[in-house]
Amino acid sequence: MDTNILISALMSDVLSLIIDLVYTATLLGVITLLFRWLWNKTVPSIFKLPNVNFWQALRLLIISHIIFGGRFLPLGELVSRIFETVFGVIL
Repeated sequence: MDTNILISALMSDVLSLIIDLVYTATLLGVITLLFRWLWNKTVPSIFKLPNVNFWQALRLLIISHIIFGGRFLPLGELVSRIFETVFGVIL
């Protein structure tokens, strides 16, 4: 009986982690697409810089996170929790 409770709790934790990962990936993708769209509509016309693709926009977001620090948008807490759960690393 105790084994079933333990397995049920473990499955609940795994399901919660999977949901968190899907949520994080989706939200990060939407934020990156929004950033890319804003960049491509604004920066080339003002500063004569080239358009960026999805991966370049994601890298720019990561660089800005490193430079300015902190947790950006609602992703910070979720990403920190996932890293702590999966890798044992506290961000």
